[in-house]
Amino acid sequence: MKSIKEKANEYVLGFHSSIQRMCKESYIDGANYVLEEIEKLLPKEDKNLNDYGKALVWRIKDAIEQLKK
Repeated sequence: MKSIKEKANEYVLGFHSSIQRMCKESYIDGANYVLEEIEKLLPKEDKNLNDYGKALVWRIKDAIEQLKK
């Protein structure tokens, strides 16, 4: 899985150099906003989750961290 920064670099390939930085920053900011909103939906505590639910939440949190690198 590629990080958001890696995907942003791919996204701006071919853009005029004068707008690459702005577009890259907007891409990263937008993607991070979405991840933050998803994190808010995850349960704070996993005491009410079964093993599958706990594993799923852990995998989602891990994927979010990988994307943010």
